[in-house]
Amino acid sequence: PRELVVEFENLAADLRAGAQGDAGEKIAARLGRIPASQKNRWLARGDVQAALGLAWGEARSWPEAIACLEASLTADYGDCTMRVIEQYANFRVRHAAEVWQQAARQTAKVREQTRQAQIECIESAILDLDMLCRRAPTVERFSLLGSAYKRLALVEKEGPRRTEALVNMAQHYRLAHARRPDAYAFTNWLAGSLLAAQRGEGQAAGEAAAQQRELDAMVRELAARNESDPSFWDSASLADLQLVRLLSQAPPPRKRGAAASPAPAMAVLAAYRNAIARGASPREVSSVAEHIAFLIELWAPDDKANRRILEQIQENLS
Repeated sequence: PRELVVEFENLAADLRAGAQGDAGEKIAARLGRIPASQKNRWLARGDVQAALGLAWGEARSWPEAIACLEASLTADYGDCTMRVIEQYANFRVRHAAEVWQQAARQTAKVREQTRQAQIECIESAILDLDMLCRRAPTVERFSLLGSAYKRLALVEKEGPRRTEALVNMAQHYRLAHARRPDAYAFTNWLAGSLLAAQRGEGQAAGEAAAQQRELDAMVRELAARNESDPSFWDSASLADLQLVRLLSQAPPPRKRGAAASPAPAMAVLAAYRNAIARGASPREVSSVAEHIAFLIELWAPDDKANRRILEQIQENLS
């Protein structure tokens, strides 16, 4: 069984790196090599179910992943790590958001029932992550909690509960960034702050100014690193930072009848194109596209200029 665990861990790493092919077939092939006389005993082990669940998670097969991690947590034999609890919560949140996205064609009544069911699912996962963060906080756990509130904001209706989710999203990504400065957490912190501010939950002027100074420093640092050692994630993070800087700045005054300058928006579009040109896998592009879709969904409808920029970026990612 320990060799099987290693095989599933290697498969998960391959899928994370963008391996092609049917993940389900690859998992089935490994399961098929278990000796028939040992299969039930091996699959009752917590370590085997944990490795299997994490592999399913990298394949974005949330129901299978959730079932395996739950089996791991309740197994009588075989250890599982704290990562299993983290990802069990994470996968439930992701599955709930996916179910909600697929509910667009349901009738209004059924759609509302779906909304409430997925809100309950996300809130249950948030309780698990919050317990972990209180007892043993890490960058990953604060980021997962921020991500959970981000998806909760997507599922909630427009109103105080959505605003509260956005405030919590910003707060937990801020805590992640404070533990270890990182473009991913910083970008999501600013995005949550901007969206909350649009709904009346603004920051103090001093904090907003400090964010802008840190943003400028992070853009310079990432640009220099990406120039000497280019990678997809650094390129994508640089594009995300440039986008959130553009979204956070008030448009410059212009003369009556004059068209707005397209230069800032074109620079952001070029940054995303450069990131994809690095040879991004479908999984990596999907991760970036998910963030843009979130911003489009929640951005102020009367800010047509910035919404158009977001839509153009989304078109380039599809």
